[in-house]
Amino acid sequence: IYIGRYYSPIYNPDARLLNCRVGSQNKLKNTGGVIDEKEELTLERVKELLKEKFDSVDYKSAKEDVKNFIEDKESLNLWKKEFFISTLDSLKAN
Repeated sequence: IYIGRYYSPIYNPDARLLNCRVGSQNKLKNTGGVIDEKEELTLERVKELLKEKFDSVDYKSAKEDVKNFIEDKESLNLWKKEFFISTLDSLKAN
């Protein structure tokens, strides 16, 4: 994916990693409770969760948070819900 002046690879989620269980320390479960400990994370479920997150992000606030760390500030104009959702089709299972 081209983001401003930079190319950013789309990383494929590793289902084995996403499905790992660490008892009560399940990191995925502890980050918001949307993933049940017994749920198998398929690629489609990961895309669904990402879309839900992309729908709820305050992009104006997110841009403010990172703008001091970005050399090409114009690239932040891409940061919109539609842009991030469009990247979901690029995710592929291993």
